[in-house]
Amino acid sequence: MRDLVRARAAAVETLRVHRQHVSAFMLKHGRIFPRKKGWTMRYLCWLQAQQFDHPAHQIALQEMVEAVRISKERAERLERVIEEFVPAWSLAPIVRAHCRHYVVWI
Repeated sequence: MRDLVRARAAAVETLRVHRQHVSAFMLKHGRIFPRKKGWTMRYLCWLQAQQFDHPAHQIALQEMVEAVRISKERAERLERVIEEFVPAWSLAPIVRAHCRHYVVWI
């Protein structure tokens, strides 16, 4: 489980870095999303609708957005595997108790 959790943490960090690359690229080109919250479906649609005059910029954006998609899928895949393995894990009762305790305090 430790290895899976570490792999997920690395995937989440990679996703964060890839999102930052997209945000920095858009900012560098003066493209500002008109809403406050980013990385929603609306934001992704907005990104896909962006058109650049130079083909290299368009390709760069497409590649960065694809890297975000792949990173997100990787993190989600690892989360599903962790959820699948937790019930059979020797520390599952502790995890369940911790989750219950955490939900109460939210």
